[in-house]
Amino acid sequence: MNATRNVHSGAASAFGACCVLIAFAAFSSAAWPQAGYLHKVSGLVSVQRQAGKVEAAKAGDKFDANTVYRAGADGALMLKFADGQVVALGANSALRVDQYHYDPASRSQNRSTIEMMQGEMRFVAGLIGAANSEGVRVIAGNTVINISPGGADFSVGVTPGAQEAGYIAVALGEISARTPSGDIGKISAGQYAPWQPGRTPGPPVPLAAAPAAIQARVGALWAAILPASTPVEIASAARTAATVAALGPAMASVGVDARLAAEAEANRAQAAANADPQNAQLRAAAQGARELANLAAQEEAAASEAGIAAKAIATMLQDLPPTAAGPVLAQVPAAAAARPGESMSIITSVTPGAGGGCTGSRC
Repeated sequence: MNATRNVHSGAASAFGACCVLIAFAAFSSAAWPQAGYLHKVSGLVSVQRQAGKVEAAKAGDKFDANTVYRAGADGALMLKFADGQVVALGANSALRVDQYHYDPASRSQNRSTIEMMQGEMRFVAGLIGAANSEGVRVIAGNTVINISPGGADFSVGVTPGAQEAGYIAVALGEISARTPSGDIGKISAGQYAPWQPGRTPGPPVPLAAAPAAIQARVGALWAAILPASTPVEIASAARTAATVAALGPAMASVGVDARLAAEAEANRAQAAANADPQNAQLRAAAQGARELANLAAQEEAAASEAGIAAKAIATMLQDLPPTAAGPVLAQVPAAAAARPGESMSIITSVTPGAGGGCTGSRC
């Protein structure tokens, strides 16, 4: 019975600590405006800031213009910008944040230039793209992509070099592209457009007509749960992302440790019962230990769900304007727990928020 209570209290304590730290992060204020932060990272991902050394990238890292990210064979990352713009970079890919300026009070002056040197990525426009599409430039290899007014959500893949080949698949909005092989005038939602050397690009076709391998890669990018494409206060959101990344393994270990201990005790009791099969007391002890191990496995699942809920809380808090975080905070845990892992909408109706910034030599 005491073991059961300990399992419950361990999961509850970890979840409570997670909520406290996330709440603390949400109320912290930014000292300096920056371009954005690393919302999530998995596998091997490196970062190089301007002319600095190459370092391992971590969730919660903030970045400015002239920052390069590289994802290895098992790597992936999500970047969120002050205006709500989101970039998800896939494996074996490299990206440079070339230029970025965001000021909610000066929409016509806002601009963003993202360059993907190789690989695949998903791009979701934020307030800059929704309000001033001419201020957004996305470069993939030697291909320049322009988005239409209102924003866009699309994926692009490119194999760079003299014989550049690539593709674009659009989820929402409309875009156009100038590739080394020729221009692609308009690619609408649900369409796919490839290009390859020595052949003028044809008109876009439905994504369902794309090769199966392309559909699978696009599907993986589109399946990722991204933060909402709304403006965010960078410093507090970055701290929240770092907190969630740090607490994730600890939250999971609460249930794992209890289950492993219970499994070990059940195995020991069963071995003792097997050694003396006529001993009713040992058989009863083995049965009780096995029931406790089953209960610990259930509690492990509950702890995992608590971790998912905590991450949902963090995502929701990151997307709140700083002035709105306080009144809404008390309502968030119940909503997040009721919908663990729920995806935020993409290309929402974007409204101005705090947390602008200007980085790069051309600001």
